[in-house]
Amino acid sequence: MERTFDTSPSARILTALANISWKPHGAISEIVDNALGEQRGNADEVLIIWDKRARKLTVRDNGVGMKRVGHLFQLGSIPMGWSATDIGQFGSGGTMALLWLATDVRIYTMRGGKVMFDHVRWKDHVDSGEFPQVSDEWKEPTANTPTALRELGHGTQIELLIRRDRAIKEDQIQRELAHTYAPALRQGKVIKWLTVSSQGRDYITKLKADPFPLPSDKSKIVRFRVSVAGDDGRLLAARGEVALYDDLPWKESFCQLASVIAT
Repeated sequence: MERTFDTSPSARILTALANISWKPHGAISEIVDNALGEQRGNADEVLIIWDKRARKLTVRDNGVGMKRVGHLFQLGSIPMGWSATDIGQFGSGGTMALLWLATDVRIYTMRGGKVMFDHVRWKDHVDSGEFPQVSDEWKEPTANTPTALRELGHGTQIELLIRRDRAIKEDQIQRELAHTYAPALRQGKVIKWLTVSSQGRDYITKLKADPFPLPSDKSKIVRFRVSVAGDDGRLLAARGEVALYDDLPWKESFCQLASVIAT
């Protein structure tokens, strides 16, 4: 019998993938894609919760749930299937996103009223040189199962403890997500972003394909009314909103008008 060499990647690839050149909105988009994809979660609504103080990002959807949580931790695995509307990177995008964004990952998924759950701390597996071995058992939900999932009986919740060197700029990420998923949003899919502020103020935003989403921080929004005299002597009155985006290039700066009324 001919001897063969096992070419399975070592766990060191986990460190390599965690250091690829990527941006937070790209990684988060991959997780949202797993929730919305027609052959994946096929969810109608995704809620993203960013807890600034805890540096914890939670992505919860009301989809059908995953077949197995292990698929999300397996490189190259497509959790539920693939369709032409998906943006995933060859089936590895979700796994890479978990590695790149987080130090710790908790995942709960529910199907038919049963829950499958596990918790992965990446450093443990890098140190041991072994890939994660995650739960593959469906169990009855307990008090530790997120309440929203228990009430639905289906869906998935992923909780990520974000790495310290990953900058989560919520307004920028919301704009990128709204742009990426504009077709889905126009077809009735819902993506909401809830920021839990370190100052005790919470902001929730429902992403829109059009118009450009306003900042979640209301102090950065200025409402205005102006009147301009036309050549014929009539006044053109306008009202609108101007928003301050710290990271917005000047070429993309604009004024959003709510209405123009002739008086």
